[in-house]
Amino acid sequence: PAFQSKGSHATPMILVTSSISLFESMELILKCYSAFKDVPGYKVVLKCHPFMPFEKINSVLQLILPNNFEITNRPVSELIPESDALVYMSSTTCIEALAMGVPAIHLNSSLFLDLNQLDAFSNTALSASGPSELAARVREAISMDNEQLMRKQKEWKKVVDALFIKPGEFVYKLFIS
Repeated sequence: PAFQSKGSHATPMILVTSSISLFESMELILKCYSAFKDVPGYKVVLKCHPFMPFEKINSVLQLILPNNFEITNRPVSELIPESDALVYMSSTTCIEALAMGVPAIHLNSSLFLDLNQLDAFSNTALSASGPSELAARVREAISMDNEQLMRKQKEWKKVVDALFIKPGEFVYKLFIS
């Protein structure tokens, strides 16, 4: 059966969020381009870091993006609820995605030390190393049925809660001591 987007659009939307690093952003975008350039069934939205705009990244890559790719400057807080999955390397947007119930897919770097914010939480984010594995992980993420997604969202909430403990006496003492 055809995939039904969870967002407000008919085509599954994959949000790709880059970091402030030029080389990491280049690797992320190039792998996403390779994974989805010939897959018109996905809308790939590139949201680059404000200090590392797509124009700067692409001045090196020289990519001509296909019609299913879009570059945006809209806030991540607006984009994530419209997304069916998020792809990242070291961006903290993965935590925002989990908090909003959207699957996060970590793309491992082939070039640099990997700085995945969710490493301490096994099985929280799907992980991929190359373009074909990335495409498979996106398919896996967006093909979850409602029951699977709800079960995952409960797990993600626990992770987000663990990352952002509520300030209490213990936290206050850390800053006062």
